[in-house]
Amino acid sequence: EGGGLGALVPGAMQLVADPFADLVATINAWLYQSGGVLSSAAVLPLVKAMGFRVRAVIAALSRDVFWSHVEAETELLLRTATGVQQHPNPLPSVYLHKQVHVHLLKLVREM
Repeated sequence: EGGGLGALVPGAMQLVADPFADLVATINAWLYQSGGVLSSAAVLPLVKAMGFRVRAVIAALSRDVFWSHVEAETELLLRTATGVQQHPNPLPSVYLHKQVHVHLLKLVREM
């Protein structure tokens, strides 16, 4: 005689709510519904309303989605299988401008 819904309703499935996974699935669904291109203006309010960091969402989507710079015409694009092979990790290892990164490394080494 166990507890929970499974004990009350035979054959009932147990569901685990994962808001982050739901967010990622929603963004992917929107991308497919919109033909593979989606403005970040459609996504960012939802990400912020749910309290998640944009970088975490970008990282979660990085295998399937390329999130371009805000100056670009579109911010979200579906990645092709060929693109995944050419660039398996599209996120940069350093988010700073290269000159700033080099200068900071030089300063740290001088310390």
